[in-house]
Amino acid sequence: MILLLLSLLLTWTPVIGAQPDIHMPFMEHLDVDNNVILKWGFSEVQGTITFQLTFKTTGWVGFGFSPNGDMAGADIVIGGVGPKANYFKDYHATSNGFPLVDEKQDYTLLSLTEADGQTTMTFWRAIQSCDKDDFRMTDSPLKLIYAYGKTDDIGYHGKSRGTKEVNLLNMPSSSPLVSNSGASPPRAIEKCQ
Repeated sequence: MILLLLSLLLTWTPVIGAQPDIHMPFMEHLDVDNNVILKWGFSEVQGTITFQLTFKTTGWVGFGFSPNGDMAGADIVIGGVGPKANYFKDYHATSNGFPLVDEKQDYTLLSLTEADGQTTMTFWRAIQSCDKDDFRMTDSPLKLIYAYGKTDDIGYHGKSRGTKEVNLLNMPSSSPLVSNSGASPPRAIEKCQ
């Protein structure tokens, strides 16, 4: 009986269109109050990194990479669950003011949900993006920034912001990541010139 069960498990293949779990083995609380939780995983084979952020808010949420922990020079994504539709865009900041929308949208949204007073945003990007407006990821610690609002009107975050230095890539590589559509993110191992 055990051998039969084992052979069934080894030959079982998931149904196309089923919602597989995205494997993100790494986690950090980005603030001391645990209002912002980051989970992530990466695949060196595919050249991609996937993020899942959970914020204690039902308003807009933002996350990015910064050269110094401030907005100026940062690579940012902002999203949320709006009253009519979800929204999500790739931005870059040239100052501490409102960021500019990138000409090339290099982040791919996998899901955006709101439940129990929290917003969860899951997305991926190439580890090695060749876009001049995207932050270059390395295996050294990076300064991550986050901000969020109480409503879907994207505006000044006030004290609902922060920064934390995290080493995203200097860890054992996770298994190939799978998106909610059942397909793996495309290979993104191009080299920038």
